[in-house]
Amino acid sequence: MSILTNKVGVSITENSIQLVEIISKDNKLFLENVDEEYFEDSIYEDTKEAKFIHILQNAFNEVILRSPLKSNKISLTLPPSYFKVFEIPADKNLTKNDLNEYIKWELSKLFPDENTEKFIFRKVILDAPTFQSYKRVLVFIIHENILRRIHKFCVRNSLSLKFVDNTHISTLTFINESSTILSIYVEAKKLSAILFVKNNIVYQTSKQYSTISKIPDLINGIIEEMKHRELLTNDIEKLYFDGISVTSELKKNVGSSSNLTIKEFSPFEKLEFNQNIVENSSDTENYSKFASATSIALRIGL
Repeated sequence: MSILTNKVGVSITENSIQLVEIISKDNKLFLENVDEEYFEDSIYEDTKEAKFIHILQNAFNEVILRSPLKSNKISLTLPPSYFKVFEIPADKNLTKNDLNEYIKWELSKLFPDENTEKFIFRKVILDAPTFQSYKRVLVFIIHENILRRIHKFCVRNSLSLKFVDNTHISTLTFINESSTILSIYVEAKKLSAILFVKNNIVYQTSKQYSTISKIPDLINGIIEEMKHRELLTNDIEKLYFDGISVTSELKKNVGSSSNLTIKEFSPFEKLEFNQNIVENSSDTENYSKFASATSIALRIGL
């Protein structure tokens, strides 16, 4: 099977690099390495390319000095703030090519002052809880300059780049439930919310926030918005709540405010642990924050 190969997953946040390496041995998958290194300075979508790569390289060097990689196959996730996301209605009869052309046309109208030919997009057909005469399409776009600098970083380190994805979207592979799930990812000043029903994405929205104390009310407002749009046919049963800005106290406040059960991802649940990981169990104390790096490493096709 293609999944049974050595592979590396990396999640880049504004402040750190999180790395998970998975090794195939005796027809099993082993967690070979799990590590995190903080950047000397925060990096953002608009950080100059040379500085971006320099900061990322220095942090990566620290990780591989502690534990050299056994694989050159790598996949990465990037923060939701690096992506523009929007929802559009589309004719149900459009072919795949026609839909792509329609999305390009929408991009030119939504971003008239930008060269949209430099955008890379991925579309998701949203599930409809009730009958609709059109289909709802969720579009994620990222500027090719971001992907170019990731490619340069990989070439510099003799790494074979396989996938690049949105951090929040990548973690959804760990949700395999038929119930109604709300997934929230929080980074500095931005919150991404995805409604997941019977393993299908029904709704996505992104919100800015000024202070961390605003997040509980912001989440309650998102839930009310979904109800108003009649996207919730059943009550939300679980809330997955993670991201670089999430703390135990914030989880407690959100759970109390929303009256929802907060769940954590268990990215290492089906992996064997190599002895060095067992001996350094502190590496996995906050295992849920490595969900994105683990998910992208496990993606079939490497």
